[in-house]
Amino acid sequence: MHLKNFTPAQTLMITAPMGVSGQNLMKYSFLDLVYNGYLRVYRDWRLPHPRDSRERLYTFVARGDRFNSYVSRQHQDPFVNPFLADDYEYQVRTLVKKVFKENGKTHGFKSKVVYKEMQKAGYFHTSAGLKYINLFFLNGKGSELKRKFNSILKEADETLPEAATKNPEKAKKILNELGSNVLLLDSFNDELIEKLKPIFEEVGKTVSTSSGDYIDRSDVFEFVFYSFLDTLDYFDSSFDSFDTTFDFGDGGFGDFDAGGFDGGDFGDW
Repeated sequence: MHLKNFTPAQTLMITAPMGVSGQNLMKYSFLDLVYNGYLRVYRDWRLPHPRDSRERLYTFVARGDRFNSYVSRQHQDPFVNPFLADDYEYQVRTLVKKVFKENGKTHGFKSKVVYKEMQKAGYFHTSAGLKYINLFFLNGKGSELKRKFNSILKEADETLPEAATKNPEKAKKILNELGSNVLLLDSFNDELIEKLKPIFEEVGKTVSTSSGDYIDRSDVFEFVFYSFLDTLDYFDSSFDSFDTTFDFGDGGFGDFDAGGFDGGDFGDW
């Protein structure tokens, strides 16, 4: 299986099954949808109330230009379903809170949504009861995939920043191999985004999406260059607007190196 055929959340569940937090799985499930154009994030000045005299800047989510080509995935459906009935818009905070509440908070999202999906796909041992204490054991198939993905991600993290300026053809190859998993790289920051901008613009129609399609959109670059880091921060800050203190599992046993992919999570057991 190619890495580009997995969403960032699925990749994290394979590479750090006990280390990744449910919050990060929710975050990257959402970001992948925006990156691939199924949803879009935008800002607009609005009056908080008709009687108010001063507008405030709000961040909204709505259908993206590729919304109708979305193929159902269990871990991303909770973010897409609110838009099925009509072309609604939600504040990011409102959408996150809705998904948070309806999917057993972040631990429930991890154990009942992402893990269940990946277990059905054949990457985890069936461990009745263990998922409730944040224990997720990869089987042989999953362990082999973890080693493969870790190797690809580590090499990309080490080589992409330099390739972006010195070897554009190599950078194109790395981007094509990663797909939307480029969002997971530690080196994927504002500096690297600026370096990659001309490369993305040149190969926009050849960068594979996580669903195996090809990006045929110009606005993906606007998201990558101008919206990604802001969206990332805004998503995280949205959790501050509601209580996650009793979200059992995310801060408990096995929650090592959240969001990383460098091992240390006993995922091969």
